[in-house]
Amino acid sequence: MLISTAVHAAPLGGQVTAGSAQISQSGATTTITQQSANASLSWQGFNIAPTETVNFVQPNASAIAV
Repeated sequence: MLISTAVHAAPLGGQVTAGSAQISQSGATTTITQQSANASLSWQGFNIAPTETVNFVQPNASAIAV
């Protein structure tokens, strides 16, 4: 008998360590909204399951997130 359980791999424990950005999660979607041209983020874990999405919303095409 197979028992199926939902496994969530979404990024965990995100913190902005430099620059300006917000990290939000809603359901299976994580969104990083960056206000500064450069941002550094630290994570406890950064895994993404096939049914999950991570969006980076940056101020322009030259913006960098590390």
